[in-house]
Amino acid sequence: MANPLQPGDVELLTRALAIARAITGDSPPQAAQWPAKMDRETASDYLKQVHGVQAARATLARMASVGGGPVYSLCGRRPVYDRADLDSWARSKLTPPAGSSSEHGGRS
Repeated sequence: MANPLQPGDVELLTRALAIARAITGDSPPQAAQWPAKMDRETASDYLKQVHGVQAARATLARMASVGGGPVYSLCGRRPVYDRADLDSWARSKLTPPAGSSSEHGGRS
């Protein structure tokens, strides 16, 4: 099956989302309002705004090289992250909710 994305499509979608958010002054969109495919910069923003997981663009790049990050595809030479894969990875990083730090082994 051919890759439906062409080089530049992800960047165009990312810019369109940023422009729409700037015009409307919307608060961070819910997961379903984000593009299904994201470039690394947008993936970083998505993880922070939707899941509260901070993973800078450079951190995602490093994890793509050494492992431990979310899975991604390539569109030409550019990494493309699927929203569902980002959701899965973010959930794997978060602990279950707890009422006290002792429930997290002393970590707060």
